[in-house]
Order: sequence, then structure tokens, then C-alpha cells
Amino acid sequence: MKQYLFDIETWGRFELNLFSNLLFIFDQETISYYLDHGIKKILRYANDPFYANLLSVVILNGCAFASENKDSYLLNKFLLLSHPLPNTPLYFYLKIHQVLYQEIYSYLQSSQLNKEVLRNSLIVIEQAGYQNHNIDLKNLIYAVTSISI
Repeated sequence: MKQYLFDIETWGRFELNLFSNLLFIFDQETISYYLDHGIKKILRYANDPFYANLLSVVILNGCAFASENKDSYLLNKFLLLSHPLPNTPLYFYLKIHQVLYQEIYSYLQSSQLNKEVLRNSLIVIEQAGYQNHNIDLKNLIYAVTSISI
């Protein structure tokens, strides 16, 4: 899989999805390379609804992966990908997670956690109808910080 992705100059939907679902097989350096060279090209299609969904999945999977591994470097790289994306309904799900992952990143940098920011983010996620996901995110926060929200 690694070689296949290295051999593709411009990724399409298949490669993006493959990368997103197989992050665990890559080391930090390889993921960083793909983010800098493969994913950034796809940002040109940020306003295409299909690519918006895939970009959101890649960024959220990457943020979760980096958080689980307590890898602030990769977490920051995935967060930076979300910054230039438009503030449109296409990215609502991603944007409501962005604050939460930014707070996890801050914690990994400083061991300081703003519980109020996390609680507010989780409330928005729950109010949007993602109660089960809310529980998963609380478990992720606890796994990273050993602090219950």
C-alpha cells in the first residue's frame, strides 16, 4: 500500500480514502510527507461536496490518530489542513471538531486543559445528534489526558 501511494503523483478519491483508513501503517515522517505533497494538491477541490466529505474524513481520522498516539506534531499538521477550508455547511462536522482537537493539541504542548472549551464543543456535537460519538470523544480525551470531562 505504501508503495502504491508513493507511485501515484496526484491522489484521487480512492488514494485519499486508502490513506485515511490506513494511517496506522505509516510512520510520522511518511504521514507528514503525504500531508505536504499528496493532500495539499487535493485542497484545490475543497468546494466539491464529494471531496469535502473525504477531506473531512482524512483530517478527522488524522486528528484522532495523532491524538491517540499523543503526537502533537502530526496533530498540528492535520489541524493546519483544516484552516484554509471554507466555512461552509460542507465542513460543519469538521469545524465542530476542530476546536476540540485544537484543545487536545494545546494540552499536548502545555499539559494545560481548558475543560470549558471541551465541554462546549461536546455539547455542540451532542446537540447536532451525535450522542454516541460524544462518548467516543470523551473516551479519547480521557485516553490522552487522563482527565474526565
